[in-house]
Amino acid sequence: MHTENLDKIIYLTEKNRLSILKTIKHRTFTSIGILIIMVAFAYVWIVHIKVMYPLKKIRNEIGVSTDGYHQKAITNSRNDEIGELIDAYNHFHNKTNTIEVLVKKLSEHDHFEDILDFIFSSFKAYIPYNRIGIAVLTSDKTHIRALSARSDKSIKLGRTTLLNLVRQA
Repeated sequence: MHTENLDKIIYLTEKNRLSILKTIKHRTFTSIGILIIMVAFAYVWIVHIKVMYPLKKIRNEIGVSTDGYHQKAITNSRNDEIGELIDAYNHFHNKTNTIEVLVKKLSEHDHFEDILDFIFSSFKAYIPYNRIGIAVLTSDKTHIRALSARSDKSIKLGRTTLLNLVRQA
C-alpha cells in the first residue's frame, strides 16, 4: 500500500509539474504578447509625435498661405529631414513674396528707379549678380539706349557688356 501511495504522489507531482509548466508557458506568451503590443503602441505614439504632428503643422501652415493671404514663414527648430523640408518651404516662401512685392510695385506704377533698386537689392539672394541694367531699343530700331544701371561698384554704361553685345550683333 505504501508503494501505491508513493506512485499516486509521484503521478500527482508529475501532473502538477506539467500543469505548472503549462501555466508558466501560457503566462510567458501572454506577457510577451502584451509587451509586443505596448512596444507597438509606443512606436506609433513616437511616430505620431516626431513625424505626423510636425507634418500636419506644416500642411496647415501651407494651407493657410495658399488661400490668398500673405504667406508667413514657418518657425523651424528641427535639425532633421522635416527641418530641411521647412527650410526649403521658407526659401520658396521668400522667393514668392519677393516676386509678389515686385508685382505690387509694378501694378502700383512705382517710380522706375525705385523698382530697379528693389530688383537689384532683393533678387541677389536667388540669382547671383553684381550689376544689372535696363536698355531699350529706339523707335527706329537702330540704336539701343541705356536707361539705368545698378552695380555694387561704380560703372560707366559705355563700357558694359551690353555695348559689347550690341557691337557683335
